[in-house]
Amino acid sequence: MAETVLLRWRREYAERGEAAFTPTEASAGQTSAEQRMAELERFCGQLALENAARKKALQHLQAHQAAVCKNGALSCTCCCRSIPVSRCASSVAG
Repeated sequence: MAETVLLRWRREYAERGEAAFTPTEASAGQTSAEQRMAELERFCGQLALENAARKKALQHLQAHQAAVCKNGALSCTCCCRSIPVSRCASSVAG
């Protein structure tokens, strides 16, 4: 350890006592701000993944003409996957 570091610590202890070795409010605020930034970055990443999934589903439905079946399910005509809908289109129209 460098002697200058020890001298600085001694000087700070002489000036501020025990408070010289406790975190200041400014550094605690930075930690809180950094935590908030990390939280927001995770949230943005989650939103980006959700948007990508929605975009992919929309592109799939647009590329493959979807038809509403009589049983109330939305069915892709190319891959026969069923996507449940609340009501059948024929019951809505009638």
